[in-house]
Amino acid sequence: MELVIEKCSESPDYAEELSDNVFNSDIVTSHEIRYQFQINVIKTFMSGMEKKGVPVPDAIYDRLGVLMGLPEKEFVERLYLNEEGDKVLAKFSEAINQLSMGTTGLSVWQASCDLANLFRLVPSSEYKRVVELGSGCGVSGMAISKLSNCEVVLTDYDDNVLDLLKKNAVKNGLMSEEDGDTSINQAKIRCLDWCDFDFTEWKEPADLIIAADVVYDTALLASLCSVLRLLLRTAKAAIVACTRRNEASIGCFEHHLKCAKLEIVEYFEYENGEYRTLDDLYYTHPSNFPFFSSLKTPTIFYNIQPKK
Repeated sequence: MELVIEKCSESPDYAEELSDNVFNSDIVTSHEIRYQFQINVIKTFMSGMEKKGVPVPDAIYDRLGVLMGLPEKEFVERLYLNEEGDKVLAKFSEAINQLSMGTTGLSVWQASCDLANLFRLVPSSEYKRVVELGSGCGVSGMAISKLSNCEVVLTDYDDNVLDLLKKNAVKNGLMSEEDGDTSINQAKIRCLDWCDFDFTEWKEPADLIIAADVVYDTALLASLCSVLRLLLRTAKAAIVACTRRNEASIGCFEHHLKCAKLEIVEYFEYENGEYRTLDDLYYTHPSNFPFFSSLKTPTIFYNIQPKK
């Protein structure tokens, strides 16, 4: 923000361009981005401009007035843009409250964004079919499907989450809105209960299994690892992403991986736009799927395969 304000102080025209191309752009005004988030950004910008003695364009004041008069909705949209920042790469509806309708699956979480970003680095021909466990809003699976042009099977258990998954798949052009219409079928949505999974009835083989933000409830981790073991009978690998918030949960997950005869063949972390390995090798790759949180913690990635 400081760099933006500095540029505005050097050129009044830049502030006008910022108003037209960001705060009042069609991308912003035509989507239901959380109003309070927009208000906070505009107020921070205006405060910085005032400290510098730089006039704020009237159109930005007008936008703030409009936003402050709008009631916040129960569901809002998250947008992720392309490299140039002029087109929407993917968009997702989510609940405004992280715990909604008795589940956390209706909100977007950090590891799903970081997992989506990771697959910008993976060759698009690497995987043809992906299964996602605990999909939630579907950020990881749908982003990978769009980036790699592969099929994705999105799974969860809660009915409300499954309904939101369908809405987001339709929103991203991966499914037809009408049931039975198979003209657009890049994504499938399936109910999958980790605690009651029958592999003999599972009809969705895949090259890769992914999961994000699923390592938190220790009571479910044995079942999760059992499902991973079964799906890895046909898949090449599983990539699981989680945030380093609770060391006990992470330790429990790694324990159950061993019990399920699965091994971690690769481990690395992502934080502040950098990937870091256990050997302290760094690779800088800013995210196209940013996640903002007051709690700063790295995202851990596990590449999991059956023990040989």
